[in-house]
Amino acid sequence: NNRIEESEAISLYIMDHIEVNEKLDITAAVRYEDIETEQVRYDDLNRSIVDKSIENSISETLLALGATYQLNDQWTLLASVHEGFAPASPDLERKKPEESTNYEAGLRFTQDDLYMEAIYFFSDYDNAVQYCTQSAPCELDDGAEKDTGSISLGEAETKGLEFLLNYNFANGADYSIPVTFTYTYTDTEETSTSDGKGIVDGDSLPYIPESQL
Repeated sequence: NNRIEESEAISLYIMDHIEVNEKLDITAAVRYEDIETEQVRYDDLNRSIVDKSIENSISETLLALGATYQLNDQWTLLASVHEGFAPASPDLERKKPEESTNYEAGLRFTQDDLYMEAIYFFSDYDNAVQYCTQSAPCELDDGAEKDTGSISLGEAETKGLEFLLNYNFANGADYSIPVTFTYTYTDTEETSTSDGKGIVDGDSLPYIPESQL
């Protein structure tokens, strides 16, 4: 699209791991992100005539808290909640960043060469963002397509289950044969209708598969 983009980002975090006792571990974290983006669009191939110049700036402070509880030598409970975000692309409309609160809870099992885990996850998006490209353009309300920048999808939810199974068939030998099986089921839903997109309340979020194996 005859344009030049650049960005500068600062990312800082502090994390504290607390061993409450032999069974309970707690991890708390604070993360800070500061991102400056700039985009210059040109009207000619020699890039001597500037069409538009766009600047976006965003800073976010994010919190996280997680815990594991050792039931016995084989079974472990886990749970966590953390805030997430993704910046929007430089855009004339200065789109808001993607913001979410994410929860998970599950079980882990370890015995000899076998490792398993099953985790339920739920993500609540205050503002989901879809990035627009020529290969995957965004659909607007008027039927037109947008192939640059990003659009706000509004409030949305994703939830599902992740399952992992790992077994080492040759532990103790001079070599190992680890085999891993993973499966993720994801259910997505728009929970509000937002301007500038072709999906409405109740639709699924685009480009997120229901099953991954």
